[in-house]
Amino acid sequence: MIKGIAAAYLGAPYVLLTDLTENLPLLRENVLMNAVSHVVAVEPLEWGHQDVGEIGTFDVVLAADVMYDECVINDFVQTLRNIATSSTTIFLAYGRNRQAEEVFSRKASKWFSIQKIETNDLDEVYQCIDVDVFMIRKRDNI
Repeated sequence: MIKGIAAAYLGAPYVLLTDLTENLPLLRENVLMNAVSHVVAVEPLEWGHQDVGEIGTFDVVLAADVMYDECVINDFVQTLRNIATSSTTIFLAYGRNRQAEEVFSRKASKWFSIQKIETNDLDEVYQCIDVDVFMIRKRDNI
C-alpha cells in the first residue's frame, strides 16, 4: 500500500492498489488520508483468480512482502504472467518473511528474468541488509 501511495506522490499518473476484499476498507482510508484519490484506485485482487481483462496490464508492478507462503506462489506467478507484458517492469522487495523465495524463483524463472538489485545500488536511505529487491521482466520468448 505505501509503495503505491508513494508512487502517486512521485508523479505516477495512475496507481492501482490491490488486496483481498477484506483489506480494501483500510486501503481506501489510506488513499483518502493521503489525498491521492485523484490518481489512486483500489480494487480487489485474489492471485490466480482473475483474468487479465478484469484488471488490465501494467507498466510497473510494485510488490512487497509476498514471499511468506509457498502455497500461494503458483497463483502469484500466474497473476504476474497475466498482468505483465514484455514492457512491464516488476519490482519485488521482501525481508525476513521469505519462506517461499526458493519456490518463487524456480517457478517464476520459467517466464521471467529475475535480477537482484544490489544493496549498494539502492538509495542510501533504503539500504537494508535484511531486505532484498529484485527487478523482474517477462521473457521475450514467452
